[in-house]
This record gives sequence, C-alpha cells and structure tokens, in this order.
Amino acid sequence: ATLKDDLWEKFQELGQRLIEQESWEINRFCADAVKWTDRGGKSKAGWTWGEYGPTLCGALLEIKYFMNGVELRRKYEGWTEDKAAEITELTPDEAYRRCIVGTVALAELYGDHCQLMEVIEKVKTDIGGTVDAKLKNHLNSGTKKLEEQLNKCEGKIDLPALMFGKALLHGKIKQWTKEEREKGNGGAWKLGQQWEGKWKPRCVRGKRTPVQIEEARKRSLQNNKESLMKFSGMKEDVNGERPGSVPIADILADTDGKFTIEEEKLGSVLQSSLQGNGKIDVSSLTKKIKDATEEKL
Repeated sequence: ATLKDDLWEKFQELGQRLIEQESWEINRFCADAVKWTDRGGKSKAGWTWGEYGPTLCGALLEIKYFMNGVELRRKYEGWTEDKAAEITELTPDEAYRRCIVGTVALAELYGDHCQLMEVIEKVKTDIGGTVDAKLKNHLNSGTKKLEEQLNKCEGKIDLPALMFGKALLHGKIKQWTKEEREKGNGGAWKLGQQWEGKWKPRCVRGKRTPVQIEEARKRSLQNNKESLMKFSGMKEDVNGERPGSVPIADILADTDGKFTIEEEKLGSVLQSSLQGNGKIDVSSLTKKIKDATEEKL
C-alpha cells in the first residue's frame, strides 16, 4: 500500500470513532468534569453551551486518544461501561501517521466551529491533567509499559510534514466531511447532527445563506488557528526556518487548499528523493517539500 493509502486508512479508523458513540470515559469527562456551568452556563459569545460544547469536547478527546494510540469503546451502545482499552504501540512510522492524520483531521472537521478555541481552553484547564493520567494508565495496562508514548505528537509535525499530510489527505477528508455534514440530523452525533442541529443555530443565526455559512466558517478558522496548533502539539517555526511569510497556523487552518501542494507535484518530489537502494533520502525530501511549499506560499 502507498503512504497515501496508509494515511487514508488511518483517517477512516479515526472517522469511524467519530461516527460511533464515544466511550463512557470520554463522555464523563466532557459531560461532567468540564465546567460548562461557569458564567451561568454561557459561552464567551453569550449563548448557553447546551450540547454544543460537550460534543466538541468528545470529538477533541477522541482525536487525542487516537493520536496517543489508545482506543476505548463502550461494551454496548448506551452502556455506562467500556471495554478494556486497545493499545497500539507507536513505532516511528505509526506515530507519524497518527500525528499527521489527527492534526489534519482536527483542522478539517472542527476548525470552522465557533468557540472551538474556548472549548480547547476548557478541556486543557478543567481536565487536561486528568485525561493525561488516564491515558498513561491505559498505555501501561498491557504487557508492555508504553507510557513514554503519551503526547508523542508534541513537536512531531513540522511544516514539511504538515504540507505532506495535507497534500495527501486534504481533498479526501474535505469530501468525507461534506458528505457527513449533509446527512444533517440523520447523521452522526459529532458530525451531521453537530453541524445541522448545533453549529448552524450557534455559529450562523437567523438567515443561513451559503455565503453567510462560508463567512462564519472562515471567521472561526481564523479565530481557532492558534488553538488548533497547540492542541495538535505543533509549534510555530519548529526549526527556526519558515518558507515565505505565511505562519504555520494559517497553513493548518487553510481548508480551501490554497496552500496545498498538488499531489502530482508531491509524487515527482518523492520520486526524485529515491536513492539507488529504493530508500528515500529524508533530508533531500524535506528540502524539496520546503521548496515546493515556498512556491505555494
């Protein structure tokens, strides 16, 4: 399988988790442990959180668990008990796949949600330490003690990795998101129902023309871009060298593909970085992706 197939397969695994009911553990974190009742139960924008905040929180934690190699599912739909956690060891390749998929998916699926920045802050402040402690316990629950892979994505995704991931995934995730959102209230709780029943009443009030919806999406992406970066463990100018004058946060929040390298171009970059033994010269690949990125910026 190609790397594109591998990444897409990983995204489908994450997508399935977002379609299904979240674990009881994640549900309790988001419904009970986060303090949605402060300021009289209202967001900074002045509306009551209702199910909007807890649903976003559930999606964020589902992505975080995925990026840490932990899968937790309920014993049965609607039960208040989970199966034992399934742990995936994050080899360098597996970590790379999960870090890229989690980072790009978070921006594409939820980056355009108003008040996401506030939800990310609440999750970090109210339950950040407790969630990490739970994840560490899960990672140590098997025969292998894997706690060192907790938050392994911190600092892992730099600009070339982000551009690479977006080039391979952006179009397919965008289409998948569109299809899930169009299912509306007949769709998944964290996807179609979140978009139709919770996003639209809150993020675009009153008349909802396509233009107004698009403006609201763009506004939220701009507001959320720094928070998206922090949640994904990315740092601005990881290696102290950023091509052009476009911040990484802007590239992450670009769901229109304005800064996405065309896949054909990426293919020729990969081909030209192959050595005689069939292995990729990583430093050459990184430089060529940076060059291709500069052209886009």
